[in-house]
Amino acid sequence: MQGSSYWSSASVSRGFVFFAAAFGTVVLALVRLDLAAVAPYRLPLAVAAVVLLVIASFWYVLAPSFSVWEARKARAAYGTHRDVLANIIAGVAIGNLLFLPILLGGLAVAEVLEAGGNPFSAPGQVVASVTDVVSNNMPLLVFLSLVGLDAALLVVVYLRLVRPGATTERELGWTAGHLLRNLAIGVLGFLAIIVVSAVIAYTLMGFGVTQTQTEQMGIRRSSQFVFYLLLLGAGILAPVAEETFFRGYVFRAYLTSLGPVWAYGLSALIFGVLHLNLPALLPVVLIGLILAFLYQRTGSLVSPIVAHGLNNALGLAAVYFSQQGA
Repeated sequence: MQGSSYWSSASVSRGFVFFAAAFGTVVLALVRLDLAAVAPYRLPLAVAAVVLLVIASFWYVLAPSFSVWEARKARAAYGTHRDVLANIIAGVAIGNLLFLPILLGGLAVAEVLEAGGNPFSAPGQVVASVTDVVSNNMPLLVFLSLVGLDAALLVVVYLRLVRPGATTERELGWTAGHLLRNLAIGVLGFLAIIVVSAVIAYTLMGFGVTQTQTEQMGIRRSSQFVFYLLLLGAGILAPVAEETFFRGYVFRAYLTSLGPVWAYGLSALIFGVLHLNLPALLPVVLIGLILAFLYQRTGSLVSPIVAHGLNNALGLAAVYFSQQGA
Protein backbone atom coordinates (compact mmCIF):
# COMPACT_ATOMS: atom_id res chain seq x y z
CA MET A 1 0.00 0.00 0.00
CA GLN A 2 2.81 2.40 0.78
CA GLY A 3 4.41 1.89 -2.63
CA SER A 4 1.07 2.40 -4.28
CA SER A 5 0.43 5.68 -2.47
CA TYR A 6 3.88 6.99 -3.41
CA TRP A 7 3.13 6.66 -7.12
CA SER A 8 -0.40 7.97 -6.83
CA SER A 9 -1.72 11.50 -7.17
CA ALA A 10 1.00 14.11 -7.62
CA SER A 11 3.95 12.04 -6.41
CA VAL A 12 5.36 11.59 -9.93
CA SER A 13 6.41 15.24 -9.63
CA ARG A 14 8.11 14.47 -6.33
CA GLY A 15 10.09 11.65 -7.92
CA PHE A 16 11.10 13.81 -10.85
CA VAL A 17 12.22 16.68 -8.63
CA PHE A 18 14.33 14.28 -6.57
CA PHE A 19 15.89 12.82 -9.72
CA ALA A 20 16.62 16.25 -11.21
CA ALA A 21 18.08 17.58 -7.97
CA ALA A 22 20.35 14.55 -7.67
CA PHE A 23 21.72 14.86 -11.19
CA GLY A 24 21.97 18.62 -10.91
CA THR A 25 24.15 18.08 -7.85
CA VAL A 26 26.28 15.59 -9.78
CA VAL A 27 26.78 18.06 -12.63
CA LEU A 28 27.76 20.86 -10.25
CA ALA A 29 30.15 18.56 -8.40
CA LEU A 30 31.81 17.50 -11.64
CA VAL A 31 32.22 21.12 -12.71
CA ARG A 32 33.41 22.50 -9.37
CA LEU A 33 35.44 19.70 -7.81
CA ASP A 34 38.96 19.03 -9.01
CA LEU A 35 39.56 15.59 -7.53
CA ALA A 36 42.33 13.54 -9.06
CA ALA A 37 40.16 10.41 -9.08
CA VAL A 38 37.29 12.19 -10.82
CA ALA A 39 39.13 14.48 -13.23
CA PRO A 40 39.80 11.90 -16.03
CA TYR A 41 36.10 10.96 -16.09
CA ARG A 42 34.63 14.41 -15.51
CA LEU A 43 33.49 15.08 -19.08
CA PRO A 44 31.83 11.71 -19.80
CA LEU A 45 30.18 11.68 -16.36
CA ALA A 46 28.89 15.22 -16.84
CA VAL A 47 27.58 14.34 -20.31
CA ALA A 48 25.90 11.22 -18.92
CA ALA A 49 24.27 13.24 -16.12
CA VAL A 50 23.01 15.85 -18.58
CA VAL A 51 21.66 13.20 -20.98
CA LEU A 52 19.83 11.41 -18.17
CA LEU A 53 18.36 14.69 -16.92
CA VAL A 54 17.10 15.53 -20.42
CA ILE A 55 15.64 12.02 -20.81
CA ALA A 56 13.93 12.30 -17.41
CA SER A 57 12.55 15.72 -18.35
CA PHE A 58 11.12 14.46 -21.63
CA TRP A 59 9.71 11.37 -19.96
CA TYR A 60 7.98 13.56 -17.40
CA VAL A 61 6.58 15.92 -20.05
CA LEU A 62 5.54 13.25 -22.56
CA ALA A 63 4.26 10.55 -20.17
CA PRO A 64 0.66 11.93 -19.97
CA SER A 65 0.38 11.69 -23.77
CA PHE A 66 0.94 7.92 -23.69
CA SER A 67 -0.72 6.87 -20.46
CA VAL A 68 -4.21 7.57 -19.16
CA TRP A 69 -2.92 6.99 -15.64
CA GLU A 70 -0.11 9.52 -16.09
CA ALA A 71 -2.59 12.02 -17.53
CA ARG A 72 -4.77 11.54 -14.46
CA LYS A 73 -1.79 12.19 -12.20
CA ALA A 74 -0.89 15.31 -14.19
CA ARG A 75 -4.39 16.66 -13.60
CA ALA A 76 -4.28 15.78 -9.90
CA ALA A 77 -0.91 17.47 -9.45
CA TYR A 78 -2.06 20.79 -10.92
CA GLY A 79 -1.42 23.65 -8.48
CA THR A 80 0.93 21.77 -6.12
CA HIS A 81 4.38 23.11 -5.26
CA ARG A 82 6.15 20.00 -6.50
CA ASP A 83 4.30 20.08 -9.81
CA VAL A 84 5.25 23.72 -10.39
CA LEU A 85 8.86 22.97 -9.44
CA ALA A 86 8.96 19.87 -11.65
CA ASN A 87 7.59 21.80 -14.64
CA ILE A 88 10.16 24.56 -14.12
CA ILE A 89 13.01 22.04 -13.91
CA ALA A 90 11.76 20.24 -17.01
CA GLY A 91 11.48 23.49 -18.97
CA VAL A 92 14.92 24.73 -17.93
CA ALA A 93 16.55 21.34 -18.58
CA ILE A 94 15.00 20.88 -22.02
CA GLY A 95 15.62 24.49 -23.03
CA ASN A 96 19.24 24.77 -21.89
CA LEU A 97 20.49 21.20 -22.22
CA LEU A 98 18.74 20.19 -25.45
CA PHE A 99 17.20 23.04 -27.46
CA LEU A 100 20.11 25.48 -26.94
CA PRO A 101 22.81 22.97 -28.02
CA ILE A 102 20.67 22.08 -31.06
CA LEU A 103 20.36 25.76 -32.00
CA LEU A 104 24.07 26.37 -31.48
CA GLY A 105 24.94 23.29 -33.51
CA GLY A 106 22.56 24.23 -36.31
CA LEU A 107 24.01 27.74 -36.48
CA ALA A 108 27.56 26.36 -36.55
CA VAL A 109 26.74 23.86 -39.32
CA ALA A 110 25.11 26.63 -41.37
CA GLU A 111 28.22 28.81 -41.00
CA VAL A 112 30.51 25.97 -42.10
CA LEU A 113 28.31 25.25 -45.12
CA GLU A 114 28.18 28.94 -46.03
CA ALA A 115 31.98 29.03 -45.95
CA GLY A 116 32.08 26.10 -48.39
CA GLY A 117 33.17 23.51 -45.85
CA ASN A 118 31.77 20.10 -44.99
CA PRO A 119 30.62 19.85 -41.36
CA PHE A 120 30.75 16.06 -41.46
CA SER A 121 34.34 15.82 -42.66
CA ALA A 122 35.51 18.77 -40.54
CA PRO A 123 33.71 18.60 -37.18
CA GLY A 124 36.46 20.75 -35.67
CA GLN A 125 35.14 23.71 -37.66
CA VAL A 126 31.69 23.20 -36.16
CA VAL A 127 33.14 23.04 -32.64
CA ALA A 128 35.23 26.16 -33.31
CA SER A 129 32.14 28.02 -34.53
CA VAL A 130 30.14 27.05 -31.44
CA THR A 131 33.05 28.05 -29.19
CA ASP A 132 33.29 31.43 -30.91
CA VAL A 133 29.61 32.18 -30.29
CA VAL A 134 29.80 31.09 -26.66
CA SER A 135 33.02 33.02 -25.98
CA ASN A 136 32.74 36.11 -28.16
CA ASN A 137 29.12 36.75 -29.11
CA MET A 138 27.11 37.07 -25.91
CA PRO A 139 24.12 38.87 -27.54
CA LEU A 140 23.65 36.05 -30.06
CA LEU A 141 24.06 33.44 -27.33
CA VAL A 142 21.41 35.23 -25.24
CA PHE A 143 19.03 35.24 -28.21
CA LEU A 144 19.51 31.52 -28.80
CA SER A 145 19.06 30.88 -25.07
CA LEU A 146 15.80 32.85 -25.11
CA VAL A 147 14.50 30.87 -28.07
CA GLY A 148 15.49 27.54 -26.50
CA LEU A 149 14.03 28.27 -23.08
CA ASP A 150 10.85 29.92 -24.36
CA ALA A 151 10.18 27.02 -26.71
CA ALA A 152 10.73 24.56 -23.87
CA LEU A 153 8.32 26.42 -21.55
CA LEU A 154 5.60 26.31 -24.22
CA VAL A 155 6.28 22.60 -24.85
CA VAL A 156 5.90 21.88 -21.12
CA VAL A 157 2.68 23.88 -20.85
CA TYR A 158 1.09 22.16 -23.83
CA LEU A 159 2.25 18.56 -23.34
CA ARG A 160 2.19 18.39 -19.54
CA LEU A 161 -0.82 20.62 -18.81
CA VAL A 162 -3.07 21.32 -21.80
CA ARG A 163 -2.93 17.96 -23.59
CA PRO A 164 -3.73 15.86 -20.46
CA GLY A 165 -6.58 18.22 -19.56
CA ALA A 166 -5.06 19.80 -16.43
CA THR A 167 -5.96 23.17 -17.98
CA THR A 168 -7.10 24.59 -21.31
CA GLU A 169 -5.88 27.32 -23.65
CA ARG A 170 -8.83 29.46 -22.58
CA GLU A 171 -8.13 28.95 -18.88
CA LEU A 172 -4.51 29.92 -19.49
CA GLY A 173 -5.78 33.21 -20.89
CA TRP A 174 -5.48 32.65 -24.62
CA THR A 175 -8.66 34.45 -25.59
CA ALA A 176 -9.30 37.30 -28.04
CA GLY A 177 -12.32 38.64 -26.15
CA HIS A 178 -12.26 42.41 -25.44
CA LEU A 179 -9.05 42.62 -27.46
CA LEU A 180 -8.85 46.41 -27.78
CA ARG A 181 -9.60 46.91 -24.09
CA ASN A 182 -6.96 44.39 -23.09
CA LEU A 183 -4.41 45.99 -25.42
CA ALA A 184 -5.08 49.36 -23.81
CA ILE A 185 -4.79 47.90 -20.31
CA GLY A 186 -1.49 46.35 -21.37
CA VAL A 187 -0.17 49.76 -22.40
CA LEU A 188 -1.29 51.23 -19.06
CA GLY A 189 0.42 48.33 -17.30
CA PHE A 190 3.60 49.10 -19.23
CA LEU A 191 3.48 52.72 -18.03
CA ALA A 192 3.01 51.49 -14.45
CA ILE A 193 6.03 49.21 -14.84
CA ILE A 194 8.14 52.13 -16.10
CA VAL A 195 7.22 54.25 -13.07
CA VAL A 196 7.76 51.45 -10.54
CA SER A 197 11.03 50.37 -12.17
CA ALA A 198 12.36 53.93 -12.17
CA VAL A 199 11.49 54.44 -8.49
CA ILE A 200 13.04 51.11 -7.47
CA ALA A 201 16.16 51.67 -9.59
CA TYR A 202 16.66 55.13 -8.09
CA THR A 203 16.13 53.81 -4.57
CA LEU A 204 18.55 50.91 -5.04
CA MET A 205 21.18 53.27 -6.42
CA GLY A 206 21.15 54.94 -3.03
CA PHE A 207 22.37 51.64 -1.61
CA GLY A 208 24.98 51.20 -4.32
CA VAL A 209 22.99 48.65 -6.34
CA THR A 210 22.79 49.27 -10.10
CA GLN A 211 20.63 47.39 -12.57
CA THR A 212 22.48 45.01 -14.89
CA GLN A 213 19.75 43.29 -16.92
CA THR A 214 20.78 44.74 -20.27
CA GLU A 215 24.47 44.39 -19.43
CA GLN A 216 23.94 40.66 -19.03
CA MET A 217 22.80 40.54 -22.64
CA GLY A 218 25.91 42.33 -23.88
CA ILE A 219 23.65 44.61 -25.90
CA ARG A 220 26.33 47.31 -26.16
CA ARG A 221 28.56 44.94 -28.12
CA SER A 222 25.92 43.59 -30.50
CA SER A 223 25.71 44.21 -34.24
CA GLN A 224 22.56 45.78 -35.65
CA PHE A 225 21.33 42.41 -36.97
CA VAL A 226 21.83 40.67 -33.62
CA PHE A 227 20.20 43.61 -31.83
CA TYR A 228 17.04 43.14 -33.91
CA LEU A 229 17.14 39.42 -33.16
CA LEU A 230 17.34 40.25 -29.44
CA LEU A 231 14.49 42.72 -29.86
CA LEU A 232 12.42 39.96 -31.43
CA GLY A 233 13.35 37.47 -28.71
CA ALA A 234 12.95 39.73 -25.70
CA GLY A 235 10.11 41.85 -27.06
CA ILE A 236 7.87 39.14 -28.53
CA LEU A 237 8.99 35.56 -27.97
CA ALA A 238 9.87 35.88 -24.29
CA PRO A 239 6.68 37.75 -23.28
CA VAL A 240 4.46 35.21 -25.06
CA ALA A 241 6.16 32.17 -23.53
CA GLU A 242 6.85 33.60 -20.07
CA GLU A 243 3.38 35.07 -19.61
CA THR A 244 1.83 31.77 -20.71
CA PHE A 245 3.97 29.89 -18.20
CA PHE A 246 4.26 32.26 -15.21
CA ARG A 247 0.87 33.95 -15.32
CA GLY A 248 -1.31 31.54 -17.30
CA TYR A 249 0.04 28.49 -15.50
CA VAL A 250 1.95 29.26 -12.27
CA PHE A 251 -0.14 32.22 -11.08
CA ARG A 252 -3.47 30.69 -12.02
CA ALA A 253 -2.57 27.28 -10.58
CA TYR A 254 -1.62 28.82 -7.24
CA LEU A 255 -4.67 31.10 -7.36
CA THR A 256 -6.85 28.01 -7.67
CA SER A 257 -5.10 25.95 -5.00
CA LEU A 258 -3.76 28.51 -2.49
CA GLY A 259 -5.61 31.78 -3.03
CA PRO A 260 -4.57 35.25 -4.27
CA VAL A 261 -1.93 36.18 -1.65
CA TRP A 262 0.18 33.08 -2.24
CA ALA A 263 -0.46 33.19 -5.99
CA TYR A 264 0.86 36.74 -6.30
CA GLY A 265 3.80 36.19 -3.98
CA LEU A 266 5.01 32.81 -5.23
CA SER A 267 4.54 33.44 -8.96
CA ALA A 268 6.33 36.80 -8.78
CA LEU A 269 9.16 35.40 -6.65
CA ILE A 270 9.70 32.43 -8.98
CA PHE A 271 9.62 34.81 -11.96
CA GLY A 272 12.27 36.99 -10.32
CA VAL A 273 14.56 34.19 -9.19
CA LEU A 274 14.60 32.54 -12.62
CA HIS A 275 16.01 35.71 -14.17
CA LEU A 276 19.25 34.82 -12.35
CA ASN A 277 20.16 38.43 -11.64
CA LEU A 278 20.42 39.32 -7.95
CA PRO A 279 20.54 43.14 -8.39
CA ALA A 280 17.37 42.90 -10.50
CA LEU A 281 15.50 40.54 -8.17
CA LEU A 282 13.35 43.18 -6.45
CA PRO A 283 12.42 45.09 -9.63
CA VAL A 284 11.58 41.88 -11.51
CA VAL A 285 9.48 40.57 -8.61
CA LEU A 286 7.52 43.84 -8.57
CA ILE A 287 7.09 43.64 -12.35
CA GLY A 288 5.81 40.10 -11.85
CA LEU A 289 3.21 41.40 -9.39
CA ILE A 290 2.02 44.03 -11.88
CA LEU A 291 1.81 41.48 -14.69
CA ALA A 292 -0.14 39.10 -12.45
CA PHE A 293 -2.57 41.91 -11.60
CA LEU A 294 -3.10 42.65 -15.30
CA TYR A 295 -3.74 38.97 -15.93
CA GLN A 296 -6.22 38.60 -13.07
CA ARG A 297 -7.93 41.89 -13.91
CA THR A 298 -8.57 40.95 -17.56
CA GLY A 299 -8.56 37.14 -17.50
CA SER A 300 -6.43 37.36 -20.64
CA LEU A 301 -2.75 37.00 -21.45
CA VAL A 302 -2.97 39.85 -23.95
CA SER A 303 -2.48 42.62 -21.36
CA PRO A 304 0.55 41.16 -19.54
CA ILE A 305 2.15 40.15 -22.87
CA VAL A 306 1.80 43.72 -24.18
CA ALA A 307 3.17 45.27 -20.96
CA HIS A 308 6.00 42.74 -20.73
CA GLY A 309 6.96 43.11 -24.39
CA LEU A 310 6.94 46.90 -24.39
CA ASN A 311 9.04 47.00 -21.23
CA ASN A 312 11.66 44.63 -22.65
CA ALA A 313 11.74 46.35 -26.03
CA LEU A 314 12.09 49.83 -24.52
CA GLY A 315 14.92 48.73 -22.23
CA LEU A 316 16.89 47.12 -25.07
CA ALA A 317 16.30 50.01 -27.47
CA ALA A 318 17.26 52.65 -24.89
CA VAL A 319 20.61 50.97 -24.18
CA TYR A 320 21.42 50.14 -27.80
CA PHE A 321 20.53 53.49 -29.37
CA SER A 322 22.09 55.53 -26.56
CA GLN A 323 25.31 53.70 -27.36
CA GLN A 324 24.94 54.48 -31.06
CA GLY A 325 24.57 58.16 -30.31
CA ALA A 326 27.52 58.21 -27.94
